[in-house]
Amino acid sequence: MNKLKILKIILILIIKIILIFSPLVFAQQSLPPDMPEAKIKSLYDVVRLIKRAINWLFYFLIILSVFFFMLAAFEYLISGGEKETIDRAKSRLKYGIYAIVLALLAKGIPDVVASFFGIYDLMIYPTTPTNPNIPPPPQTISI
Repeated sequence: MNKLKILKIILILIIKIILIFSPLVFAQQSLPPDMPEAKIKSLYDVVRLIKRAINWLFYFLIILSVFFFMLAAFEYLISGGEKETIDRAKSRLKYGIYAIVLALLAKGIPDVVASFFGIYDLMIYPTTPTNPNIPPPPQTISI
C-alpha cells in the first residue's frame, strides 16, 4: 500500500474514534453543586487569560519548529543525493523557520499593540486589583 492509502486509513480511524467517544463527553447532565466561582471578574483577568493562551501558542510553535528541524535533518541525511528528497527537506526547514517567526510574533505583537493603546502596564502585570499578594502595576506618568 502506498503512503496516501495508509494516511487515509489512519485519518478515517481517528474520525471514527472521535465520533464513537464524543457522546460520552456530553453525557453529563448537570453541574456539580460545589461549582467554583468564575475566575474572570475584571479586565485584568481577561488579559491574563489572553496572555496564558499566547504563552501556550508560543511553546507549541517552538516545539513544532524543533520537530520540523529534526524531520528536515533526517530527510536530508537519508536523501542519498536525490533532488526531490533534498527539496522536501529544505521546505520542512522553511516550515520550521516560519514556526519560529510566528511564535515570536505571537509573543511580541500583543505587547506592541497594548503599548500603542496605552495599556502596556496591563499587559506586563496581568493581575487582579483585588489580589493583595501581587503588587499593583506601576503608575505611568504622561508628559
